[in-house]
Amino acid sequence: MKEKQLKAADIAKLSGLTENEIRTVTEEFHDIVPCRKLGRVNLYEQNAVSKISDIVRMRNQGLSKDGIYEKFGKKPDKKSTHEKVRERVRKEGSGLPKKSRQPDNPEKPPKISPGAENYTKTNSDRFRRLAESGRERMSGNNTDQIAAQALRTDRVILRIEKLESDISGLKARMEDDRRIIRSHFEAIEKKFDIVSEWIEFFDGDREKIRDGIEGSHLSRKYEFERVRKMTDESLLNHEDELKKVKKEIEILKLPWLKRRKYL
Repeated sequence: MKEKQLKAADIAKLSGLTENEIRTVTEEFHDIVPCRKLGRVNLYEQNAVSKISDIVRMRNQGLSKDGIYEKFGKKPDKKSTHEKVRERVRKEGSGLPKKSRQPDNPEKPPKISPGAENYTKTNSDRFRRLAESGRERMSGNNTDQIAAQALRTDRVILRIEKLESDISGLKARMEDDRRIIRSHFEAIEKKFDIVSEWIEFFDGDREKIRDGIEGSHLSRKYEFERVRKMTDESLLNHEDELKKVKKEIEILKLPWLKRRKYL
């Protein structure tokens, strides 16, 4: 049965290392810890966990790269894979022609007949005209590119000027808002001053006001008692008057002969 291949995240969970440490060890010790590329993912074998853990432990103990290779019975490669690739790309992409070895006895070029020479001159003139027309087209393209760049520059300048005008308008509105807020604060401060003056006034005359209120309550109580007493006396007087009136009414109801004795 084929063993399940591991990713860097799986090895990190099993070994307790970070994925960056695993990638660094794989790049530096690729001969000891081989891996297979699947797109942008590295796939490792099951024994890679112990190998990577041992390499990290040896490095932490201060063992050199050559010593680690000797522990695994391998010889270190002087150049890493990245260095090899960069060197190959630099050689292939330099664009410099390779030097060819010149022969010791160079042969003389063969003589050209007059007809072939005229044909060569005709082709040379045609190639020269083609080259000149190509240069003219390139200059025309350059002119178009310069004009397009100038147009883009003008548009950018207009956009910048519009943004500057918008910013100046925003600054003016901010100044107006700041002025309004300052006036509101001044009005609030004036109101606070008035309130503080009233508080000081009431704090100073609080005792007087309390004495006046207590005296007013006492005077009202005295007036109430006096009015109640007068009311009671008036009710008694009215009751006496009512009794007299009732008695007179009873007398008036009697016959005249009986009324004489009350006269």
